[in-house]
Amino acid sequence: QQIAGRMQRAVMTLPRGAACFLAALFALMRGLRLPWQQRRTTRAVRADFRAVAELLRLNLGRGFYAFDHMERAPEVYTDASKEARFAGGGYVSMCGRYSFWRYGGSAARQPIDALEGDAVVVAVRAVGPLAQGKILPMHIDNRSFQLSAVKGWSKAERLMGQLKELFELAVKYELMYEFHWISTHDNELADPLSRQDGEKLFLRRVYERWPELVERGLQRHTTAGH
Repeated sequence: QQIAGRMQRAVMTLPRGAACFLAALFALMRGLRLPWQQRRTTRAVRADFRAVAELLRLNLGRGFYAFDHMERAPEVYTDASKEARFAGGGYVSMCGRYSFWRYGGSAARQPIDALEGDAVVVAVRAVGPLAQGKILPMHIDNRSFQLSAVKGWSKAERLMGQLKELFELAVKYELMYEFHWISTHDNELADPLSRQDGEKLFLRRVYERWPELVERGLQRHTTAGH
């Protein structure tokens, strides 16, 4: 309890999303009710201890409490799909950059929330350098991952790794995320990018309804690893 309290206070001085480093510790404490009860720390918990210690050293004792001075980056829309014969993902940034890919093998067998989370991570890897030092609005049409991203942690181990990577990217590029849920019907740009042969529909919708994207110049980004 003492270590958990210190970790929680330390996390409060870090950017949003750092709560992902508390999940393994709180899970370890579950069921320990009497003073003499104890449990060995796991590798995951020790890794979180080291990560938070290193972040505090980089932080130099400063806290991150106000973000009024930060500008807003162009909004990003992400999506993933999983069907019997096809699983894919894609994203589009309102700066004009977009990408899409097909999942193969073991990745395609992951639950849909894991694929949705992966699409968010891939998008941040691509647009993070362009949005450095800004607030980055992300629109996600999967409620499960969106709520986990807002909290900064999840009971599902498959999502925790993605949330930790998102936090590391936030620290690397000095980003502040805004995770918004959007319905599938309203996710008109990213939805076709996650479907098989959906680029033509995506481009048609852009030219018909989003002339500002055309003016900024559409740029397909090659997504490493997909």
